[in-house]
Amino acid sequence: MIDQDWRCFVGVPIGQPLDRELRAALGALKAAASAEADELRWIDPQEWHLTLAFMGPIPESDIPRLVEAINEVAANHAPFAIPTGGLGAFPSRREVRILWYGLADRSRRLAELAIAVRIAVDTETSSPFRAHLTLARARGDRGVNVPANTWKVPMPAGQLAVEELVLYRSHLGSGPARYEILGSAPLGLTLAGSRQPVVSSDIVPTDQ
Repeated sequence: MIDQDWRCFVGVPIGQPLDRELRAALGALKAAASAEADELRWIDPQEWHLTLAFMGPIPESDIPRLVEAINEVAANHAPFAIPTGGLGAFPSRREVRILWYGLADRSRRLAELAIAVRIAVDTETSSPFRAHLTLARARGDRGVNVPANTWKVPMPAGQLAVEELVLYRSHLGSGPARYEILGSAPLGLTLAGSRQPVVSSDIVPTDQ
């Protein structure tokens, strides 16, 4: 059987408290940006996550090794939380290609974790890590100039609990990307004892 290439990345789920608060603010945010609604593709809240490392297409046979790699990184990092709040955009507010919710990594703990993950999974480490939670992307190649009221929408100010590393597979198609969890590793558990990596039991070869 020919080994399939899977599009994968490592991320952190945002947790229920922050998820609930962001969902409550999403309606007002979409309404404020409604003039450009057709030019923005909103991320399904079920798919919200913080990306630490993107590997791109990798052989399906590499999945067990990657799960073990994130397990080893997680074992050496204690759980922590970082402040959140506010809106921003890449590359700028006047040219929105990515509309994001802010994460304030002042302690650099998140950046250090991202670097450790990137080294463990053998992916790019030279590009700067910019902590953010993507809410929407521009549909076209050019950025979108969203209405000024977009930036005035009240957004929750809270914390993102960094407690788990997750290996995701990204399924691309005509609509928004869909993310499948391939494995996970809670932070800090092997500081108190040994554990085994958690691997999804429903990983099956596909033609995608």
